[in-house]
Amino acid sequence: MSAHVLVTSEGQLEAGKDSDGPSSVRARDSSDSDYDGDSARRSDGAKAESVGRNPWIPDEDKAIEELVRKYGTSRWSFVSQMLKKRFGISGRTGKQCRERYRHL
Repeated sequence: MSAHVLVTSEGQLEAGKDSDGPSSVRARDSSDSDYDGDSARRSDGAKAESVGRNPWIPDEDKAIEELVRKYGTSRWSFVSQMLKKRFGISGRTGKQCRERYRHL
């Protein structure tokens, strides 16, 4: 028997035993019985803000271009915050803004 470690959806480690094969580390996935893949949870247990996959609209593109001209290409989280504050456009992360700008 070999030991393995599971990483739960909450980022916790669980020890276990395997009947065959070498020691292993694996992430818990949707095939595990108590995994809830639909609810993204932060480490404090609160539900994380969900950011969906909405198509980009021309107003968002113009706003991102303007913010990048003003603040540059290294402050994407700030660009995301300003997108909401100055233009009233919410629901976009810094990473989404960066990726969108790269494809404009």
